[in-house]
Amino acid sequence: MNNAIQIIYTNVRLLLSHTPNQEASNLLENLSVESNGFRVILYRAYQKNSQSQKLKEEFNRCLGQLCAIANELWLAKPANTAVKNAQSTIQQLLDHLMANYTSLLRHSQALPLYRLQQLKAKLDADLKPLQVQLNDKQISEAFVYQLFKALRDLFKENRYPCCCYGQETYLSIFIKQLQLLAADQRKKDWERRLKQLLIKYNLNHMGIYKFLAQEAKTQLAKIKDPVQVHHLLHELKVWLTQLQLIPNLNYQTENDSLKNLLLNEISLYTEHFMEKMRLGQTANTNKISCNSSVHELSLFFHYLYEDGLYNYKTKKEAATAICQHVQSKEAKDISPHSLTKFDKLQLNHAATKLYQRNRRIQERLVADFDL
Repeated sequence: MNNAIQIIYTNVRLLLSHTPNQEASNLLENLSVESNGFRVILYRAYQKNSQSQKLKEEFNRCLGQLCAIANELWLAKPANTAVKNAQSTIQQLLDHLMANYTSLLRHSQALPLYRLQQLKAKLDADLKPLQVQLNDKQISEAFVYQLFKALRDLFKENRYPCCCYGQETYLSIFIKQLQLLAADQRKKDWERRLKQLLIKYNLNHMGIYKFLAQEAKTQLAKIKDPVQVHHLLHELKVWLTQLQLIPNLNYQTENDSLKNLLLNEISLYTEHFMEKMRLGQTANTNKISCNSSVHELSLFFHYLYEDGLYNYKTKKEAATAICQHVQSKEAKDISPHSLTKFDKLQLNHAATKLYQRNRRIQERLVADFDL
C-alpha cells in the first residue's frame, strides 16, 4: 500500500509542476490506475484479516498521506483541467475509504480540507431552518445562539485540534436528533428537552457547559430560602444522574462528558453552599429588617451592651453576632465596626431620633402599666 501512495504522490507533484498536456494525460492515467490498485490491495488485506492492528496502523498512515495530497491539491486552487481531474480522483478515493473502512478508521484522523468545506456547507444549510423551529418552541435565543456557536466552532480557522472524522460522525448523528426535536409538534418543556439532548449526546463544548452551569447558578441565586436551595440542588443532581449517555459518542474526545462536568459543578456548588450554612453566612436571607439607620442601631446596641443585656465577652463579639441577623433600612449587611464605632459628631442626629423613640416607648409603658 505504501508503494501505491508514493506513486500517487509523485504523479500529483508532477501534475502541479505545470506538466504539458500530453504528459498530464499519462500522469492522470497512472493516478487512476494506482488509485484502483490501492483499493484492490486494501480490500484483499481487509478480507484476509479485518481485525489486524498492523493493518489498521498502515491504513491510517496511508489515509493521512492521502489527506495531505488532497489538501495540497485543494490549496493549489487548480486552473487547468488535468489538476482538477487529479483532485477528483483523490477525493473519490478518500470518500471510498472513509465510507467502506470505518472499522479501521481512527476517529482522531483530521478531515481533508475539501471534506471539511462540504461538512461546513451542509451544517450551515441544516441550521437555517432549525433556528426558526427552535425559536418557535420558545427556547431562549441565548441558548440557541450558544448551541449553534458550539457546532460552528468546529470550523474555526486555525482550530486545534482540527475537525476530525469522529466529529464528522458526531454531527451526522446529533443533527438528525436535533431535527427530530425541532419537528416535534407536541407541547413540552422544549428548553429542558434540548438540555437533555445535549447531555445524552454529549455535546461537551466548554461554551455549552459554562452556559448551562451559569444558568443553574442564576436560578439558585434567586432563591432566598436555604431549604429550597438545597432541595433544588438535590433535584438537579438526581436529574443529571438519571440521564443515560449514548455510548462512544462525544463532541470532543479530550474533554470530560458534559454530564460529568455539570455534576462536578453541582457538587462544588453544594459543597460551597453547605460550608456557608455551617459558617452562618446564609443567615442574611432571614435577617431581621429594621426601619432604622445604621447609626441608630449603633447607639441602640451601645447602650444595651453597656447595660449588660448581651452575654458576650467583648463588644466586638456581640456586634458580630447581631450583624449576622439584623439589617438596617440602608444596608443589608452591617459591619461589626459600624456598631462598635462611637463617634458623637456622626451620631448626633441618630441620638435625637433614638431619644424621641425611647420617649414614645416610655410614655406607652406608663400608660399600659400605670407606672
